[in-house]
Amino acid sequence: MNRDFLDHLDDMLAYATKVREFLGEMGWDAFQSDLKTQFAVVRALEVVGEAARPYSTRGTAAISFDRMASHYRNAKYHDNADSRIVYDTATKFVPPLIDRLRTVIAQENKQS
Repeated sequence: MNRDFLDHLDDMLAYATKVREFLGEMGWDAFQSDLKTQFAVVRALEVVGEAARPYSTRGTAAISFDRMASHYRNAKYHDNADSRIVYDTATKFVPPLIDRLRTVIAQENKQS
């Protein structure tokens, strides 16, 4: 059974929200020394990126899936990724992504 676009958006939103929950108000120094949180954030970002990948050629006014997939590609290869890149992705790109996903999901639900 193929999952549809809205299912993937829901997954992206759920895991992007988990990233924010995992980090809370954690700053860079705390994140850098907390391997459990690093691992959890990387895995959640990986799910977001994987969910976006099938739509890399599909963009909406609110989300460029190609750009998003490339941002989260770093998380998939965490052993080679700098933890600073992971932290910056989680703190700078995830909060606006959550807002955009909510907007796109609401639009998709109206069209359904």
